[in-house]
Amino acid sequence: TVMNLLVHYFDENEIEEGGKVNCNIVVGKPELSEEDKANLKEQAMEQYKEEQLREIRRQNQPKATTPKHTATAPKAGEEINVQPNLFGDDF
Repeated sequence: TVMNLLVHYFDENEIEEGGKVNCNIVVGKPELSEEDKANLKEQAMEQYKEEQLREIRRQNQPKATTPKHTATAPKAGEEINVQPNLFGDDF
């Protein structure tokens, strides 16, 4: 579809450009009342307090400990007697 539009554009000898568009653009900032400003400030303070409490709680949670496996090397002169098992130590 896009290719057909492009081919049509370049093949046509008399394609008219669009004329001027009569429009006005207005950009303005909304004015907040003092009450709205106070409410927004209070909401921001509550949100900040909640975030700080969550962070403190996260830091105070006990950390999950994983058991550390310590491998011991055989003593000098000891024979290493290990039989490999594809299915783990349960069988």
